[in-house]
Amino acid sequence: MLEAGNTTTDSNTNMLSILEEYILITKDSDFYYSYISSRKPHKLVFVKLGNMRLKELKSYFERNASAIIKLLEEYSFLILEPERIRILE
Repeated sequence: MLEAGNTTTDSNTNMLSILEEYILITKDSDFYYSYISSRKPHKLVFVKLGNMRLKELKSYFERNASAIIKLLEEYSFLILEPERIRILE
């Protein structure tokens, strides 16, 4: 998907998300600030779950996938936290 892989710049990632209407899922706070200031990327899921093991992270997404998908139909910015999913608009 990203030709430059992990070396893709944040601005290129944002532009691709807007052009292709992608949802960006990240732990990178730079995208949080980008969305707050300029509404980029297209849709953002900011993962604020601390340092979970991969198994725990997968489990979190399995338990919450349907809620996340449903919320993204209506909202553009979600923050995933251990005890809740926050909506920011």
